[in-house]
Amino acid sequence: MLAQRGTAPGIVSFLPLPGLPVRLSGGTDGRRRMKASRKKRRRFLPRYGAPPKNDGPAERFTVELTRAGHQGEAVGRRDDGKIVLASYGIPNERVVVEVREEHASYIVAEVVEVLRAAPERVTPPCPHFGACGGCQLQHIAYAEQGRIKQQVVEDQLRRVGRIVAPPVSGILAADDPWHYRNNARFTVRREGVTGFTHWHTHRFEPIETCMIMDPRINDIKARLTGALTNGERQLAVRIGRNSGDTLVHPALNGRGDEREVETGQEWYEERLFGTPFRVSAASFFQVNTDQAERLIALVRDRLRPDPSDTVVDAYAGVGAFAALLAPLCGRVIAIEESAAAVHDADVNLAPFPNTQIIQARTEDALRDMDERVDAVILDPPRAGCYPAVVDSLRRLRPRRIVYVSCDPATLARDLRRIILAGYLLADVTPLDMFPQTYHVESVSTLERMPADGFILASTSLRRREILQALRAPAAILAPASGIEDSTGGEPAPSGGRASDYAEDLAAQKALSVAADANVPVVGVDTVVVAPDGRILGKPADADQARDMLRRLREGEHRVITAIAVVPPGGSEPIIGHVATTGRMRAYTDGEIEAYIATGDPFDKAGAYGIQHSDFRPVESLDGCYLNVVGLPLCLLDRLLRQAGAAPDGPAAAVPHGGRCAWCDERTPPGLALR
Repeated sequence: MLAQRGTAPGIVSFLPLPGLPVRLSGGTDGRRRMKASRKKRRRFLPRYGAPPKNDGPAERFTVELTRAGHQGEAVGRRDDGKIVLASYGIPNERVVVEVREEHASYIVAEVVEVLRAAPERVTPPCPHFGACGGCQLQHIAYAEQGRIKQQVVEDQLRRVGRIVAPPVSGILAADDPWHYRNNARFTVRREGVTGFTHWHTHRFEPIETCMIMDPRINDIKARLTGALTNGERQLAVRIGRNSGDTLVHPALNGRGDEREVETGQEWYEERLFGTPFRVSAASFFQVNTDQAERLIALVRDRLRPDPSDTVVDAYAGVGAFAALLAPLCGRVIAIEESAAAVHDADVNLAPFPNTQIIQARTEDALRDMDERVDAVILDPPRAGCYPAVVDSLRRLRPRRIVYVSCDPATLARDLRRIILAGYLLADVTPLDMFPQTYHVESVSTLERMPADGFILASTSLRRREILQALRAPAAILAPASGIEDSTGGEPAPSGGRASDYAEDLAAQKALSVAADANVPVVGVDTVVVAPDGRILGKPADADQARDMLRRLREGEHRVITAIAVVPPGGSEPIIGHVATTGRMRAYTDGEIEAYIATGDPFDKAGAYGIQHSDFRPVESLDGCYLNVVGLPLCLLDRLLRQAGAAPDGPAAAVPHGGRCAWCDERTPPGLALR
């Protein structure tokens, strides 16, 4: 366990995790070290690849940990820039790590010394933490575990799904982060010793008490120890926390001292919201009963079924969602591939005449479905949905989709596909089904886009704010990596056609997202043409922002925003641009420095701060105000109409004689977005 020792100021010392050699910086001089145990140290590795060759002592180095990784590790960078994935670290710590594996672009390591501890670091209460491999986060205070898991969900949606500003709600934490598991599978060794086999190293760790198991599971395991002496390899125990039922395998047939423990049951019963569910040994059921009820309540709330709705429960398992939704809607169609789960679902759904169970793969059942579907629940395994599932959703066009996921990375991949199929991501709510581990459940809600919906391929904060202010039905996805806004400094193309430059970038952005999109995809790029003819885009650093603002000072310049719209299924974008002429006032170098210090210039083409309430650099404008901000609605509406979008487009909220109301804006600069 990690336990803080008395040290000199600024030096933090910890006892090692079981099986993990940790050097201490103890004593007043920070140089004393804990003597290594005489027993052979166990070594266990994260899940990445095979153990390295033991050609000598492993490399150690100091690293700052800056963020959480998606498998419980903390992430930093070595001095050479290579990413470090450090088990048993916490973001905002300074640690010494020992290298376990080094790859071309990243390093797998373990924390062996903590030089500056995060305030959220705690002493793991379990003596097996680290050695059995089942938990990864016991060294982190529970509230911080939830914050990290929420951050991981957001991070995966941005990185993998390239979803801009994903709408992730606060995590639903467990009331009790211990003793929650209703399901355990123990390894059995000689003489009936039970424990866990580490998932990567395959080392066996004897376990007397697992602190995340229901106490009844630990009790049953202890009572059966004397009977497990006839070559059994595993002991599986499942508990009905609300029903009191048990399922214990293998069947011991009265052999040994079983101490009145029944074994070999075909199934057990559990109750959710008072409804009984039969669960056989081969069927999946959520391991955290209390959180499973919260999950079901959340899905029911997000689905909002009508009494006439037909709801599809895909990957239905034993039918928990289907049974608890049946009283609220007209019909529920449950789809499940596992024969054992279908057998259970037949029993569980028998009291609900408006339910139907289909035994098939979800992708096959949805492909063959030819009836109206109002809502769909997706609760796939960790691997997520096959592309064919999303293809069927494109065809069926349900009004609402609720996606239950246990893996943020595959969730992010699938959400992007569903958004491209024509859906708006309304909410993602993480739920801590597995406290003390890196695993996190989540419930995502998607709404079908209206006829005037579209996808904006942009990372611009200002463009997002404009669409939100108008409540435009738009999803926002980042363009492909490598296609960025212009960074400025380039001379205008020959002939002075800076608009060609902006239009080309806008088209690249739209096309990078448009593949397989069922709705129009919009790409936008804004450039500022300085008085000397140079194109100024988003500044890459403070020096570039300073240079841009000085070039614009007391001069007349043009702001050009280009928009490219790729129609659904089309490859040729429809492109146009709008130009606005502006003149900057005689602001001082001091004002430039103050503005740069706010960080705002790095989100604006040409370091252009027309909305900044303090800087107010613009003296006059001639043309569309929203063009200067970065999204001229007049042009956007016209191009969307050409692409076949509904006439109730984004600019309809501010009509003005065929132009948007902002085209005739003459209010002094600095006006806040209305």
